[in-house]
Amino acid sequence: AIPGEPGTDYPIFSELPNNQFNCSEQRLPGYYADVSARCQVFHICLGDRQWSFLCPNGTIFSQEHFVCVWWYEFDCSKATGLYDLNEKLF
Repeated sequence: AIPGEPGTDYPIFSELPNNQFNCSEQRLPGYYADVSARCQVFHICLGDRQWSFLCPNGTIFSQEHFVCVWWYEFDCSKATGLYDLNEKLF
């Protein structure tokens, strides 16, 4: 079992939620945790293209390592401060 309270400690989306994330607002191409979806959603941005993905329940996207990790292994509130790590990818 996943530790914590589903929906409280971590998001439990079963499909991509509607959100306002827009790759055109990002300075760099790369991977972006969606803080409005509590980091269960991440986006890949390349030029004017955007692809959105959902991490499995109990996991969130780590902006530090660019993978889905257990919800307690990454602090989603720090994601936007790590967006510049995309510089290392391109």
